[in-house]
Amino acid sequence: MKGRILAYLAYLDSLDLSTPDPELAHHILEQIRIAQHERLIHLLVTLTFGICDLMAFAIFFSTEALGALVMALALLVLLVPYIFYYYFIENAVQKMYGYYDAAAGDAFMHDAT
Repeated sequence: MKGRILAYLAYLDSLDLSTPDPELAHHILEQIRIAQHERLIHLLVTLTFGICDLMAFAIFFSTEALGALVMALALLVLLVPYIFYYYFIENAVQKMYGYYDAAAGDAFMHDAT
């Protein structure tokens, strides 16, 4: 998915967004929805790994069981890449919102006020 998002952002970078394009705005919105779903799933996975890691560390500190420390460290090794990937997806979605705003033009901004 990371490659797909990077390729799509590169595609958007190559476009001239100086004039509103409703069709492009709709397409960007669809890609945002896909990326938001990916972001939600990875948020849930990251939170789950974080909670399990905290529980493993709590078990280790309360019982000093070496197995709990091994589990906590293993979960931490998995948690760090999940955090970086979630950070990437979050930033990509924010960039897509900027492209969407440019493609949609200012018309929707004036209707909201």
